[in-house]
Amino acid sequence: MKMRNSKLLYYLVWIIVGALLLHYGNSLISHYTEEAQKNYQLENTVWITAIIPFVYGIYLALLEGLPKAFVVNWLLLFIVFLPSFLLLMYPTLVMYFNISNMEIFKFATIHDGIVFGLVSGMALVKSLTTNR
Repeated sequence: MKMRNSKLLYYLVWIIVGALLLHYGNSLISHYTEEAQKNYQLENTVWITAIIPFVYGIYLALLEGLPKAFVVNWLLLFIVFLPSFLLLMYPTLVMYFNISNMEIFKFATIHDGIVFGLVSGMALVKSLTTNR
């Protein structure tokens, strides 16, 4: 019974912290979006819209519990994390390097990169840790 109560407490704390993370993350994105509209500088907005979904993905990976051991799953790291992280960072990299490709940019900015941020964050945690 003690194990069940601790799991319920973990999930309750996870939901509360997740709600706070969503609230503050979305307010941070809206703040930087408003500042970009005033100052016409999109650099901070692009960085924030890449970082916040990545943090959401890392936090979502903690739903199964805290990691017990550090084990690298190279297949998951290279096949899932690396492409999704590069697509997440593509709009940011376009600002600094001359690599603009409109088809990749359209694909990378689907839903403001939230999907790639969630996938890359979850894949990073899952490929580096195990819950055994």
